[in-house]
Amino acid sequence: VWLSLGGFQERCDGDARIFNTHVIVDDAGDIRATYRKIHLYDAPFVGLMESKQAIAGDALVSVESPAGTLGVTICYDMRFPELYQKLTFLHGAQVLLMPSAFSMKTGAAH
Repeated sequence: VWLSLGGFQERCDGDARIFNTHVIVDDAGDIRATYRKIHLYDAPFVGLMESKQAIAGDALVSVESPAGTLGVTICYDMRFPELYQKLTFLHGAQVLLMPSAFSMKTGAAH
Protein backbone atom coordinates (compact mmCIF):
# COMPACT_ATOMS: atom_id res chain seq x y z
CA VAL A 1 0.00 0.00 0.00
CA TRP A 2 1.32 3.41 -1.01
CA LEU A 3 0.15 6.52 0.86
CA SER A 4 -0.60 10.02 -0.39
CA LEU A 5 -0.29 12.27 2.68
CA GLY A 6 -1.06 15.95 2.54
CA GLY A 7 -1.22 18.70 2.93
CA PHE A 8 0.57 19.12 6.16
CA GLN A 9 2.77 21.78 7.70
CA GLU A 10 6.49 21.39 7.06
CA ARG A 11 8.95 23.65 8.86
CA CYS A 12 11.23 25.85 6.81
CA ASP A 13 14.74 26.62 8.06
CA GLY A 14 15.26 30.34 8.64
CA ASP A 15 11.60 31.34 8.28
CA ALA A 16 8.68 31.28 10.71
CA ARG A 17 6.34 30.31 7.86
CA ILE A 18 5.78 26.74 6.71
CA PHE A 19 5.45 24.81 3.48
CA ASN A 20 2.10 23.16 2.71
CA THR A 21 3.50 19.73 1.80
CA HIS A 22 2.24 16.54 0.13
CA VAL A 23 4.30 13.39 0.62
CA ILE A 24 4.12 10.06 -1.20
CA VAL A 25 5.21 7.05 0.90
CA ASP A 26 5.81 3.65 -0.70
CA ASP A 27 4.94 0.18 0.60
CA ALA A 28 8.32 -0.07 2.37
CA GLY A 29 7.66 3.16 4.31
CA ASP A 30 10.14 5.21 2.25
CA ILE A 31 9.32 8.74 1.14
CA ARG A 32 9.23 8.60 -2.66
CA ALA A 33 8.18 12.20 -3.37
CA THR A 34 7.75 15.51 -1.58
CA TYR A 35 5.74 18.33 -3.13
CA ARG A 36 5.49 21.83 -1.68
CA LYS A 37 2.35 23.65 -2.77
CA ILE A 38 3.14 26.19 -5.50
CA HIS A 39 -0.09 28.22 -5.63
CA LEU A 40 -0.98 29.69 -2.26
CA TYR A 41 -4.60 30.59 -1.55
CA ASP A 42 -4.94 34.29 -0.81
CA ALA A 43 -8.56 35.44 -0.54
CA PRO A 44 -8.66 38.69 1.41
CA PHE A 45 -12.43 38.99 0.78
CA VAL A 46 -12.98 36.09 3.20
CA GLY A 47 -10.02 36.88 5.45
CA LEU A 48 -7.80 34.00 4.29
CA MET A 49 -4.20 34.76 3.33
CA GLU A 50 -2.18 31.54 3.09
CA SER A 51 0.92 33.53 2.10
CA LYS A 52 1.05 35.05 5.61
CA GLN A 53 1.79 31.61 7.08
CA ALA A 54 3.16 29.59 4.15
CA ILE A 55 5.95 29.77 1.58
CA ALA A 56 5.25 28.73 -2.00
CA GLY A 57 7.11 25.76 -3.42
CA ASP A 58 8.79 26.02 -6.81
CA ALA A 59 9.04 22.51 -8.26
CA LEU A 60 6.72 20.22 -10.20
CA VAL A 61 6.73 16.72 -8.74
CA SER A 62 5.91 13.38 -10.32
CA VAL A 63 6.87 9.89 -9.20
CA GLU A 64 6.64 6.36 -10.60
CA SER A 65 4.33 4.06 -8.62
CA PRO A 66 2.63 0.69 -9.08
CA ALA A 67 -0.48 2.62 -10.18
CA GLY A 68 1.44 4.57 -12.84
CA THR A 69 3.19 7.93 -12.83
CA LEU A 70 1.70 10.17 -10.13
CA GLY A 71 1.43 13.94 -10.53
CA VAL A 72 1.57 15.42 -7.03
CA THR A 73 -0.20 18.70 -6.15
CA ILE A 74 -2.35 20.25 -3.41
CA CYS A 75 -5.83 21.79 -3.34
CA TYR A 76 -5.78 25.33 -4.84
CA ASP A 77 -3.23 24.22 -7.45
CA MET A 78 -6.24 22.75 -9.30
CA ARG A 79 -7.15 26.29 -10.38
CA PHE A 80 -4.05 26.39 -12.60
CA PRO A 81 -4.50 24.01 -15.56
CA GLU A 82 -1.03 24.67 -16.95
CA LEU A 83 0.42 22.85 -13.92
CA TYR A 84 -1.53 19.70 -14.82
CA GLN A 85 -0.69 20.06 -18.51
CA LYS A 86 3.02 20.10 -17.62
CA LEU A 87 2.66 17.16 -15.24
CA THR A 88 0.80 15.18 -17.89
CA PHE A 89 2.65 16.07 -21.08
CA LEU A 90 6.17 16.80 -19.80
CA HIS A 91 6.36 14.48 -16.77
CA GLY A 92 4.13 11.67 -18.05
CA ALA A 93 1.67 11.78 -15.14
CA GLN A 94 -1.11 9.21 -15.48
CA VAL A 95 -2.75 9.85 -12.10
CA LEU A 96 -3.18 13.35 -10.67
CA LEU A 97 -3.33 13.72 -6.88
CA MET A 98 -4.66 16.83 -5.14
CA PRO A 99 -5.59 16.46 -1.46
CA SER A 100 -7.85 19.34 -0.50
CA ALA A 101 -9.38 20.99 2.54
CA PHE A 102 -11.82 23.85 2.88
CA SER A 103 -12.54 26.32 5.65
CA MET A 104 -16.15 27.02 6.61
CA LYS A 105 -16.16 30.17 4.43
CA THR A 106 -14.53 28.64 1.37
CA GLY A 107 -16.45 25.38 1.69
CA ALA A 108 -19.76 27.22 1.59
CA ALA A 109 -18.66 28.93 -1.63
CA HIS A 110 -18.16 25.55 -3.32
